[in-house]
Formats: sequence, C-alpha cells, structure tokens
Amino acid sequence: GQDLPALAAWQRTRPPDELPRIKYFGTADVPSYGVRGVPMEDEEFVRPRPGVYVVSAHYLAGVRKLRAAGWPAPDWLTEFRPSARIAYSMYVYEFE
Repeated sequence: GQDLPALAAWQRTRPPDELPRIKYFGTADVPSYGVRGVPMEDEEFVRPRPGVYVVSAHYLAGVRKLRAAGWPAPDWLTEFRPSARIAYSMYVYEFE
C-alpha cells in the first residue's frame, strides 16, 4: 500500500464523481487510504471498456506470462499508453 497515498492525492486532482476501475496488487485496504474506485474485473483486463483504469505494475508485468499460457489479455505495457503513472507501482489508463 505504499503508493496508495499518492493515488489518493492524484484522485483529488480529478473529477469527484470519477470512479476508476482498480486492479490493485497488495493486501492493504484501499478505501482506508482515501482511494475511490471499484475493483477491475478480469473481463475488463481482457477487453477494457470506456473509462479510467488504475493498474498495479505487478499485473502489467504478469500479463506477459499469462499471455504465454494462452490467456487472451492484451499486453497493456506495449499496446496501450498510460495517461499517468502514480509513484512507482500504478499506471493510469483512460479509454474513450
């Protein structure tokens, strides 16, 4: 949860009604840091819908191994461009 305070600070610069989809790797209680959002489902990781996504770097790196095993998710690190990077471990993607 070391970068969750930075994510909360970033969210304070965003529209207050924006609820990003969050794919967080860790055991911390995300809302206790003041972070707003909803959990990102696996289907959204395969086919992102319009919206804002915050994804832990752990998942972005791990998707390459999953793809090698046949999981149909895109390689977010090379196929999509993040609109922001939160501290060291979270990437923000915005899809229209």
